[in-house]
Amino acid sequence: MFTRYDKFIAALIVALFSFIRSYFGIDVGVDDATASQIAQVLMAAVVWLVPNKPAVK
Repeated sequence: MFTRYDKFIAALIVALFSFIRSYFGIDVGVDDATASQIAQVLMAAVVWLVPNKPAVK
């Protein structure tokens, strides 16, 4: 359904979780810089895991 936007959606979901954690002050047991780094690594991993799909002609 979203073949063209799959990687964008995967990155957006992780970014939204990171924003929600930061905005609402959710404590994950590490300082803010470490939590941001973890979110960036997670975002890269999720985008890497989402397969590229060929364009439908």
